[in-house]
Amino acid sequence: MHSLTCSRQTVASLRNFASLLPSLPASLLALFLASLLASLLAFGALAGCSSGSTPPSNATPMATNTTLVATPATVVTGATVTLTATVKFSSGAAASGSVGYAEGTTNLGSSALDANGVGSLSVATLAAGTHSITASFAGSSTQAASTSSAVTVTVTAPTTTKIGTTVSLSTAPASVLGLGLPVELVVQVTPASGTAVPTGAVTFSAAGISLGTGNLDATGRAIMTVTTLTSGANALTSSYSGDANFAASTSADLTVNVPAVAGSTTFTNPLTLNINGGTAVSCADPATIKAQTAGTNTWYLYCTSDALYSGDPISHYINIFESKDLVTWTYDGNAFNGLPSWAPMGQLWAPAIKYFNGQYLLYYASPSSNQDANGGAAIGVGISSSPKGPFVDHGTPVVEPEPTVGDCCGGQDRSTIDPDVAQDATGQRYITFGSFGGGIFVRKLSADGFTSDKASEIQIAATNRYEGGFLWQHGNDWYLFASSANCCNGPLTGYSVFVGRAASVTGPFVDRHGVSMADVNAGGEEILAQNGDKWIGPGGNVLFTDEAGQDYMLYHAVSLISPVYAGTKGYTARPALVDPVEWSSDGWPTVRGAFGPSAAPQPAPAAQPGGTNAYRSVYQSNDAPAAAIASLSDEFNGTTLAAQWSTLHAAPAYTFGNGAINIPTVSLDSCCQMNTFPMLVENAPATDYVVETKLTMNLPVSGSGINFAQGDLFIYGDDQNFLRLDLYANAGTRQVEFVKQMTANAAYDATSGTSNLMEPSLAGGVVTVFLRIVRRTIDGQATYTAYSSMDGQTWNRGASWKHTLTNEKIGIAAGNRAGFIASFDYVHVSTLQ
Repeated sequence: MHSLTCSRQTVASLRNFASLLPSLPASLLALFLASLLASLLAFGALAGCSSGSTPPSNATPMATNTTLVATPATVVTGATVTLTATVKFSSGAAASGSVGYAEGTTNLGSSALDANGVGSLSVATLAAGTHSITASFAGSSTQAASTSSAVTVTVTAPTTTKIGTTVSLSTAPASVLGLGLPVELVVQVTPASGTAVPTGAVTFSAAGISLGTGNLDATGRAIMTVTTLTSGANALTSSYSGDANFAASTSADLTVNVPAVAGSTTFTNPLTLNINGGTAVSCADPATIKAQTAGTNTWYLYCTSDALYSGDPISHYINIFESKDLVTWTYDGNAFNGLPSWAPMGQLWAPAIKYFNGQYLLYYASPSSNQDANGGAAIGVGISSSPKGPFVDHGTPVVEPEPTVGDCCGGQDRSTIDPDVAQDATGQRYITFGSFGGGIFVRKLSADGFTSDKASEIQIAATNRYEGGFLWQHGNDWYLFASSANCCNGPLTGYSVFVGRAASVTGPFVDRHGVSMADVNAGGEEILAQNGDKWIGPGGNVLFTDEAGQDYMLYHAVSLISPVYAGTKGYTARPALVDPVEWSSDGWPTVRGAFGPSAAPQPAPAAQPGGTNAYRSVYQSNDAPAAAIASLSDEFNGTTLAAQWSTLHAAPAYTFGNGAINIPTVSLDSCCQMNTFPMLVENAPATDYVVETKLTMNLPVSGSGINFAQGDLFIYGDDQNFLRLDLYANAGTRQVEFVKQMTANAAYDATSGTSNLMEPSLAGGVVTVFLRIVRRTIDGQATYTAYSSMDGQTWNRGASWKHTLTNEKIGIAAGNRAGFIASFDYVHVSTLQ
């Protein structure tokens, strides 16, 4: 059921529904609910959309669950066993703290939990015999203690002479060393004699602490990507556990020198937001400005009107913070004293702060208004002589509620939210606004900034694709930054930032391929996406320039450690982050060298005049395949299915022709009907790998009415846990998405999260895309990164999802709407370069 649900681009006006309720007078509650119902019907959100967020409240310690895995479970004496404990809340969110390991009353050691709630301990001293081992999590004031079930480790003395081995450990030649940057470790296990290849697992360790394990591939090689090395010298080793024919062995130490963060001033995301002796946990849709009074070197931060912490009793009308260093902020209070007269209920969203005509203008969105019969969203503006307010509303909207245009909204108002204002070289000001429900538009703004010219309106981004538009000029060009997918889906938030470039503030905004963000295939260069660390769903951004001339992106994201307000269900916390922006020689921006949100210390922005900035650009390369795995690859040039494939749930009605396997779509959705969804599957490699395919669908290259016919490339664990990279039709657009599906739990409404990728090709009147999924073990956990390509040569990196899958399989399928054909030209499986 791919109507506009919470798991797929929910209308932005539902983002924080539950946070509105505490602030509503009882007399307005019935009117508000009636307006909300109209909005739901308008945006098609009733189908599959959750009931919204639960307001925050104080919580007692939450129950945790500790699981323990021993790898390998059977070893010879002297071999290393890695004990890996995972501590999670019932919601699936990671716990924090440390875990101890014991055999009965014998303590084996302890380890700290990482951002994913995972800790590990390497033990090589177990005597011959059977060992029953448990892991215990001590808990805290907010986390209940728990103990795992016992795992059994069998240690035997060698009964035969095994072939000796040598383990060599190195860093990949392309590894770029820097604090928080991924370092790829490569191990090669070589036998002392013979041509047979060792099998089994290797453990990577730093100073005796396990970084994770990896399985040897067919060449005796394994890789591990780590992001947790500290600055300075890191002594790393790798231990091979041995197998039935080959003896265990350990590498020599490898010293990896990670340079310290340059400069004396550093910061670590998220920004620190101080309030009433505590710290605010959310600053969604952030905006910033430096005070315009000469000699006043104070910065101001503005946030959507969410609660600032769990149990926050205050109604908020745009939160304001101030700072001298752009890192540590102090709460100044509300921007407005209350809601405007034309929007007497709801919240104020997505602030945009500007200074002209000698005053500060704070633009904002109201998700509802009394300006038309539908109660539609509108854009307002407040005026103040001070950046810290209070702001006084102008009295009428700058942009009134807007009726539907094109493929959205069921004839109701479109989503007139998320404003920004810019001025061109002639002095003409423009306001941009809009969201998934209708698209993003730009129109002329009056000289005083209080009214806009509807007749001048131009659509600059496609419906059902983007929101949060932000305009920025660099050189002679204008750039439209916009966010895509879901902003507020707890641990399944898949927001990311795209950009298009234009010669004019009115567009068209195109990407490197020349595809407009308003086109059917929804162009846009993806420049900020989750990278597999603690931060997911980055978006809602603005740009600013620090006092040293370095550009930065200010945005919100969601922490996998604490994705929701404590004690709530589904109320997503979105703290503010900041990372540097680079500009290529051909004029395209990149955020932190394409490494994604930073989670380690970084050089701080220069907040004061005369300040310097120690940031130095380092760029990430795309993942790439190495050696083909012939037994798992298929060109589909025959007339029968190759031996590695099997059917799952039911057999697709596939045919062969034109060098492809052609799979008809079915009227089943893998999100909620997977147990009957017909698929072709093959076993995935036990090691990290790359899988690619070329997918063509006989979708029309324009027009609506075919939601959400799609062709799918799966990484499948079971019917509740899988990843899906697909080409699909969304109203009048053709898009590519990367979906994570996980088992339902008690803490979150959603079981599915989506992140969007760059566009398919419509060349020759055919909808085609090349798809790639890369499985890479990062910090001991399987991480899957999606790529798309229009030609199979230039690959565009998308988001990364972490997932735990058992009996992992690669699958292809087609579904959601009958009547179309998904043609897979090939499936190529390779080792990872």
